Amino acid sequence: ISTMRMYTGLSNVVSKGLAERYGFALEETFLGYSLPVDETLAVQEMPAWQLVTAPARAADLVLTGQAAWHDFLVMNRTFYRLSAALCADLAARQQIFSDDQGNVAIFGARFMPEQALHIGHFAGNANACLAFAHALAVQRSIPRLSCLFPQAATSVRLALEANSFTPDRAPYIVMRRDLD
Repeated sequence: ISTMRMYTGLSNVVSKGLAERYGFALEETFLGYSLPVDETLAVQEMPAWQLVTAPARAADLVLTGQAAWHDFLVMNRTFYRLSAALCADLAARQQIFSDDQGNVAIFGARFMPEQALHIGHFAGNANACLAFAHALAVQRSIPRLSCLFPQAATSVRLALEANSFTPDRAPYIVMRRDLD
């Protein structure tokens, strides 16, 4: 292990101060957005999305759009640096989806999957990706969509807001310490 990260809320000055005392520095600030799933919007037919299970294809699809996400993916408030190895793991966990229009999205949950479908990444037509997320949540009877992303990822924030997602009360921060 060469790097350690921890997250906390931006307003939690005690936690941030303790991290700084032990050599951690601010790496990134994140915003959280969510949307209650409207089950009355019954999905007549699931859009034509497929699981991406081949590691190389998963990496090609996801890493092409990683700049918009400032190289991060977040699931259940666990913050990952995007990499080919992470894409291979997510593909093996059946969390990467694509369609024939070149859209790609990562959905899932690290734990408590019955509470929220976490949107870890999307690229291409944001409206199509978010509509598929909603359809998948309805199909799985999940009551809420959740997405955390770097504050600097303006295009992600605008897409979520255009699709009626609302922000969490406060931002999140990731503190980092390199051990080398």
